[in-house]
Amino acid sequence: MVTALLAALLVAGDAEARRSSSGGYSRPSISSRPSVSIPRRPSIAPSTPSRPPASSGGYARPTAPPSTGQWAPVQRTPRVLPPQGAGDRDVQRRTSVDALADYRRQQERRQQDESRFSRPSLPPPASAPRPPGGWSQGPRYERYDDWSRARTVYYGERGWSPPPYAYQSRPSFGMWDAAMLWYLLDNLRRPGSAEFFHHHRDDPGYRSWRAEADRLAGDNADLRGKLQSLDSELVARDGQPRDPAYVPPGFNPSIGLASNRAVRPVATREASGFGMLTAIVVLVAGAALFIWLWRRREAPASARPTTPAAELGKPMSKFRVGMTVSLDPTPFTLAGDAIRVSPPVADGNGRVGIEAIGSLSGQGVEFHRLYLPGGDSFFQVHLDADGMVDECRYFARHDEVAPSSADEWGFWLDEREGVIGWPEFDTKDGKRHARVWSAGEGRVTPLRLNETIQALDGPWTRTHDAMLYAVSTGLAPPAPEAEYLMVAAVEGSGGARVELHLGIDINPASL
Repeated sequence: MVTALLAALLVAGDAEARRSSSGGYSRPSISSRPSVSIPRRPSIAPSTPSRPPASSGGYARPTAPPSTGQWAPVQRTPRVLPPQGAGDRDVQRRTSVDALADYRRQQERRQQDESRFSRPSLPPPASAPRPPGGWSQGPRYERYDDWSRARTVYYGERGWSPPPYAYQSRPSFGMWDAAMLWYLLDNLRRPGSAEFFHHHRDDPGYRSWRAEADRLAGDNADLRGKLQSLDSELVARDGQPRDPAYVPPGFNPSIGLASNRAVRPVATREASGFGMLTAIVVLVAGAALFIWLWRRREAPASARPTTPAAELGKPMSKFRVGMTVSLDPTPFTLAGDAIRVSPPVADGNGRVGIEAIGSLSGQGVEFHRLYLPGGDSFFQVHLDADGMVDECRYFARHDEVAPSSADEWGFWLDEREGVIGWPEFDTKDGKRHARVWSAGEGRVTPLRLNETIQALDGPWTRTHDAMLYAVSTGLAPPAPEAEYLMVAAVEGSGGARVELHLGIDINPASL
């Protein structure tokens, strides 16, 4: 018996460890952000079910010293692994495809479940209160599918399923899941059902549900009769004390909460006057940027020449496979140990060859990549409206993580807590990087980029869910002022993985 118990504990601990790690990275807490002054073009601002793990692949969330409240790098020793061969990496990447598909199925299941209702869920209030009393003591499900399955089993064991008119309404009301409210209405004679409505009759979520129920009852005699019975029960309890923490006897609290409360409670914080002013400024600036990007998109094609993917590799295009570029080593020399990026290996004349050309586009932006031999490093350039290079950065591979489960993919891509798009990102050496693409303190959706790559063996495509971060080097020009960190979930014929590249600015005129 003891042996079996120990085995179970070891299995549970191993499962928890897998949920809490993937590649050694973890999500920084949102607080005071590092200040990074970066000369660059306007920021790209992309639009904004199981709880993702807190770390992945050896990267851990730093903590704020209690005395200062300011963030400090967390020093840690990365887990030492044997050298990986090309075959090992290929296996990990292809296995990771299935885990990524599993994660996406969970997200789709949640959307499908809610699509059955004719009216969408109301957006949560800016400062939603925590569930009261016993409702906050119920289990929190790590996966949306687990919560949905438990809810189905719970009501199925009691021989109940939602009536047709329930789907003409919303999937949730405030903190309450709609199924619970319709279930209690259909079972007023069960102990605790009428008492729930009595104790929570002043709750905004209940009031919203009751308004919906009254609307639907307008042409449904059966529902009108149930609501009249409810009103009679409430009248009979007038004057009795109310307990906002009341839970019907034997009821699983998490079954009755809306999915965003039962699966992943939303952390909220009060906004100060300064915070509100900042939010208004950010909204106005974001609107102006959106209008500017929209006007550029609507401008005639002749006003903003680009290099179509089909043209890449042709002799007359701006970039072609096999071309060579000269690289000035000065930025790397001046930076010295202040950066972690190694310069590309050039020939005796200071030239490097371009092995492949990539064109990345999405959400109104376009980049071109000039891949060096091996594909682990590249120049990423941006073209202005006249087709001239107005930004050039050199990136080299820093690390790679191949998540092995849906939970690990959630760590990177979860819509609320995914680390790609988090305001800060910490590398394993403890350096904290501030987000470059889109300012603000909340998570933003990564930039979805579709890439077409032209190589000697033909074209191929892949997608990137990417975010750019940076840390100040503390150096003055002409040395690099910032070291960039590109973090992207990459999916294509070569598998799925998370790639991290470090980079610096390169003067286009020096190429």
